[in-house]
Amino acid sequence: MPVCDQCREELKTILRPMQVDIPVKDYFEHFKVYALTSGLRLDSELAKTRFVASLSPENKHELESFNRLPSISDIVAYLSAIEDFKHIVLEAGTH
Repeated sequence: MPVCDQCREELKTILRPMQVDIPVKDYFEHFKVYALTSGLRLDSELAKTRFVASLSPENKHELESFNRLPSISDIVAYLSAIEDFKHIVLEAGTH
């Protein structure tokens, strides 16, 4: 069944993963599948824009200090380090 171009674009938007409350590394794995199935290159500005738009509010806030956003893989590495640090601090607080 053929799908019109507008519908295809809407489906891409609907199917784009959202981070919500999963670790950024896991969200990135979901996003890579989305990018592959929608023909989106991970090194494109559009991919970076969509990736950041679907991050959790907390992680979007972490990126506000950047004048220019780095690559998606660098964003994932940066946010993962922050998540790992927060996890370590929370673990230390419970002991």
